[in-house]
Amino acid sequence: MQVLGKATLTADATVKEFEKGSVANFSVAINRVYKNDKKEKVEKTIFMDCRMSRKSFSEDFLNTVLAKGTTVNISGTLENAPNEKDGKTYENLHIRVNDIDLVKTPKKD
Repeated sequence: MQVLGKATLTADATVKEFEKGSVANFSVAINRVYKNDKKEKVEKTIFMDCRMSRKSFSEDFLNTVLAKGTTVNISGTLENAPNEKDGKTYENLHIRVNDIDLVKTPKKD
C-alpha cells in the first residue's frame, strides 16, 4: 500500500550502519482533519514508525531533514516487520520511506 503525506518527526532519527548501507529509523506524527456526520471539525493524530535505507546519510541531512520537529513530505509503502517482546512475536506496521522532502524546519530558540 502506497503512503504519501505531510508529517512531523517526533524525535531525531537513529541510524544503524550495515555493510551494504545505513538505515534511519524515525517516528512521525500525521495530522488528520475532517468533519464528522454532524459537520463538526475533528482532528486526529496518527503516529507511525518509519525506516529509510541509503548507502549513507550526511550529517547535514540528519541534522536538517531527520531532526525532531521537522515537517516533511514522505512517500513510501506500508510494511509489516516481526518484533519479539517477552518471548512473543508481534507484527509492527511501519512506513518504508522511498522519498522524503523537507517542508519546514522547527524554530530554533
